Amino acid sequence: MTPDAVKTAIEQWRSEHPDADLTGLEFNGRLHALQRQLDALSAGVLAEHDLLTWEWDVLSVLWRHRESPVVMSALGNLLLIAPGSVTNRIARLEQRGFVARTVDPASRRRVLVALTADGERKLARTLPHVLEASTRLHRELVGVDLAQVNEQLSMIAGILSARSGD
Repeated sequence: MTPDAVKTAIEQWRSEHPDADLTGLEFNGRLHALQRQLDALSAGVLAEHDLLTWEWDVLSVLWRHRESPVVMSALGNLLLIAPGSVTNRIARLEQRGFVARTVDPASRRRVLVALTADGERKLARTLPHVLEASTRLHRELVGVDLAQVNEQLSMIAGILSARSGD
């Protein structure tokens, strides 16, 4: 078993500041550590299918919005990334043949992005493996009510979003 780095850090903070409430700091540290671990797990599964995590994210968003192309300017919000990062990502996926950009016929200033047939096939071949990895992890979390954890995390996200005006 690997040592709990967050617990160690909190104990060190507690020794320096015994009266401080470190609950929030511990929460942030645990979320950060979990995110890094989950990213590593996802990256491993996706690498087996010649995809990077960010590529999967873009393909997934476009697949979920496949009923009509997505306006390029909206992708940043859908991907939870800075708008400036979108153009480069789409260009790289376009080079791989997974997405196509077109000018919006209703407004020539807008660019639409959609999955290509190759992009849909790549997602369809990869999705079962992503779901299996997620299911495997869920099975290991004996005694953890993920539905409740998800609900609480959603509530926290809503509070933080309201604070930041998102």
